[in-house]
Amino acid sequence: MPPHQDPSIRLVADIGGTHARFALSGGPGQWSRLMVLTTEAWPDPRAAIEHYLASMDSPPPAGACLAIAAPLRGDHIAMVNASWSFSRAELARHFHWPRLQIINDLAAVAVTLPHLQPDDLLALGTTPAPADTEPLPRAVLAPGTGFGTALLLPTSGGWQPIPAEGGHALLGSNRLQELAVIDYWLRRGLAPTRENLLSGPGMYRLYQACCALHDRPRQAADGVEVTALAQQQADPMAVQALALYLSLLGSSCGDLALSTGAWGGLWLAGGVLPKISQALIDSSFRARLEDKGPMTDLMRATPTHLILADQPGLTGAAHQAWADVPP
Repeated sequence: MPPHQDPSIRLVADIGGTHARFALSGGPGQWSRLMVLTTEAWPDPRAAIEHYLASMDSPPPAGACLAIAAPLRGDHIAMVNASWSFSRAELARHFHWPRLQIINDLAAVAVTLPHLQPDDLLALGTTPAPADTEPLPRAVLAPGTGFGTALLLPTSGGWQPIPAEGGHALLGSNRLQELAVIDYWLRRGLAPTRENLLSGPGMYRLYQACCALHDRPRQAADGVEVTALAQQQADPMAVQALALYLSLLGSSCGDLALSTGAWGGLWLAGGVLPKISQALIDSSFRARLEDKGPMTDLMRATPTHLILADQPGLTGAAHQAWADVPP
């Protein structure tokens, strides 16, 4: 370790398709000095990290934990919803970091679940969370620029985060209206995945389909405008698109629980849902999650929560940054 580095500090980051959030961590779960950069403004994480560290008036950190929205296999990492790609080894070598951890961004959120307090959560439905005396698998999912998923499994050594790529699973339905929307995009060459239809951009795609299928003009230009118009009751197609989005989301969450055994509950994160929390509560989200035929009773006993805590991905990275590090 170069002598000018501070061994008591780690760089932590939560890097998504649109924004990269950087901070400094002095201990598990702790972070400060947040800086949010847009990924498109920088060619790669090395340049963004150099910019962040150059703004600090203190010695650089002696290690880092980066939570990134990408599948993590091998040394080379390439993001799906941003142009960033890099080598783990080269990044660690450039910054003289003897310890560089790269984790999936949703795995980082999953790490925070046991640490969240009641005020950090909004319960969706009336099913209480299971007691810690009966640890059960948990799942976290996050609609944003993409659609991230991860699991948190109880083990003899504690909770273990498991990154997944459930956002690229195909979306299905047993409702004719929803099948018509899916068919609309299939005919235009777009795979009906969770990421394509239940992300932030997916909100607008649902709206486009609703307008086309009902021969109505569009009043919104993106997903943010769709949700605004829907919440103002200013555009019937926006209202329909938001209701469709939350219904499909509920069904998809139920599918995720069924396919992973996440009976400990599902925690929702990401940039989309906190902005429409009341619409989420008032929607058919929970009813659709529970509507699983012979598994309905099991799903009714599965709790769901919306994470309201600030920057859970950064907090998870700040926990992981100090894991297995001697005190």
